[in-house]
Amino acid sequence: MKFELHVTDADVSNGNISISWCLDKAGLDLLKDKDIKNPVVVLCIAPASDNAYDSKKEARRIVPLKDLIAYVDFRRAGKNNIWGFICEDMKLAKNKFLKKDDGDFYSDILNKEGDDYRSDRCRLSGFITGNKYLYNETAYCIVNKESDDYEKLKAQYLTSEPISVDVPKECFAPEPSELEKTWVNHFFSTKAIDQCNFRRRRIFAYSVQPFIIIVDVIIRLILVCISILFGLRSLDLKLLHPLRYDMATAFEVLNFNKGTIFIKKPTKLSHAFTDFIALPFMPVIIIIFYFLFRVQLIKALSFIVILFLICCCIIYVYDNVKEREQLAAPWYTEAEDIVVCGEMKPHKLSDLPAKYKTIKLRFQDLKAKICRPFSV
Repeated sequence: MKFELHVTDADVSNGNISISWCLDKAGLDLLKDKDIKNPVVVLCIAPASDNAYDSKKEARRIVPLKDLIAYVDFRRAGKNNIWGFICEDMKLAKNKFLKKDDGDFYSDILNKEGDDYRSDRCRLSGFITGNKYLYNETAYCIVNKESDDYEKLKAQYLTSEPISVDVPKECFAPEPSELEKTWVNHFFSTKAIDQCNFRRRRIFAYSVQPFIIIVDVIIRLILVCISILFGLRSLDLKLLHPLRYDMATAFEVLNFNKGTIFIKKPTKLSHAFTDFIALPFMPVIIIIFYFLFRVQLIKALSFIVILFLICCCIIYVYDNVKEREQLAAPWYTEAEDIVVCGEMKPHKLSDLPAKYKTIKLRFQDLKAKICRPFSV
């Protein structure tokens, strides 16, 4: 089996390149045999280094196989390697290969040296293999690079050979001022990845963001009111500050674990009755009783029943749509000429048939021309 990556244009003056891919007939037949409807391509961009390899420096992208072309941004100057393989579906790929912990990916794609795929791929779901025995955790999974078994193992996976690209420092966009970055990135946990990303944030920061901060303050006031209704001990008015404390921290005013002032903290001398004597005077309980006496109970029950029926109808329609999608034949059964490797395989957006030149691809092609990435 064979899966290949191709660089359509080696020009990296904008800090990015376009990548296309193809499979051989055996690889395509494997996808059909496994009844994989919407396979995806997992791309791993890793800087090459003579020193110890660090997976935190990787950048990863997951794109549908049917896109046929992807645009890859670089984050670091110097020699970069692009690795790629096919995974069964988007959800599995995101769960396995995009989740991070303290800036590092949960699942390694490359070995410790960063010069090849991990040799125990069968222990990690997400890699598609043509050998059913490779899913077993046997000694065959871990082999020496120099052994014949290692080459046999590699041949069982739809993984590509790496593509090396030299990225000059001049291709990256200049950094904005620190003052502007602080304001523009206020609502974002990560820095902007490229110029277009920063421009979108800038438009947001100088147009919508002031109103968002006003709404943010209103939400914090509502949280404080709810805290007052329950008499929570976690109430802290300093959490109203929208620029000093994020919304997640503001929700700490609703920490029910700290208790309410309407229920005494139990002590050795306390009595169960006296501990709860103030509970009927809790504001939220008073409001609930007022609501029950003022509004007819039958109307509330009718509303709940109608809402339940609507939800059932939505679930029924959704399940039927999903069932139809599962019964449909995979898209690549009618697109072998543009998926299988060969002289007729298109590798540029301009060479793709019209129906595959999606709005998404056209937008990414335009973005690659006008948006230079920032270096990290």
